[in-house]
Amino acid sequence: MKNFTRTFPKYNCLQPSNNRTLSFRPFLVADEKSLLIIKEEKDPCLIVKNILNILSACFDDLDMDNLTLQDMEYLFCMLRSKSVGEVVKTTFICPATNEKISTHLDLSTILTNNSQKEKELILDSSFKIILKEPSVHRIISLKGNFDTDHLIKSCIFKVFKEDSVFDAQDLSDEDLNELIKNLTTKEHVEMKKFIVNLPKCFANISYTTKDEVVRQMRLDGVLNFFTYA
Repeated sequence: MKNFTRTFPKYNCLQPSNNRTLSFRPFLVADEKSLLIIKEEKDPCLIVKNILNILSACFDDLDMDNLTLQDMEYLFCMLRSKSVGEVVKTTFICPATNEKISTHLDLSTILTNNSQKEKELILDSSFKIILKEPSVHRIISLKGNFDTDHLIKSCIFKVFKEDSVFDAQDLSDEDLNELIKNLTTKEHVEMKKFIVNLPKCFANISYTTKDEVVRQMRLDGVLNFFTYA
């Protein structure tokens, strides 16, 4: 068999969680199956797993075990911009007029933030929980569909109960579910606030509605950008 392997251009970008410079190659035809699943699949966990497959194939020396959601979003967007183009079509519903907006997102305008990555939640005098920004590997290791409680479970880092300390890695999925079920409504709200404020990628888009008003929309979230790829 002839050897038709090639040398591809390399690009650099910074990994948001640690400012490490990473190099990567563009998408290949060999990556198309995973790209198709990302575009057409409805299961968030399967989408994420295929994004991770592509990042692993395209990036050099990427620490997949400690990749955060913000890392995954940002690196995939940078990879898409160099492989296909910086501008992608996007569609969303305007919250002010409820009309469907079709516009374009320039991936080079995507920003990252450095929100709170750790929080101590004191439940009572003998019970507290340490929440920490989870790795993507941690999230997909737990049962769930990227809903609120799935993400809360993945953020639980340590549990202190009286004189005992429990590492979340040693707790079963059932243990974590039980822990969440026994939270007060106020405590659950505090956990949800931590989830909402985790570091993430975002972009601000200007658009004009039918009433000829120029408006701004902030696009962010775990899977938003992948829908536009």
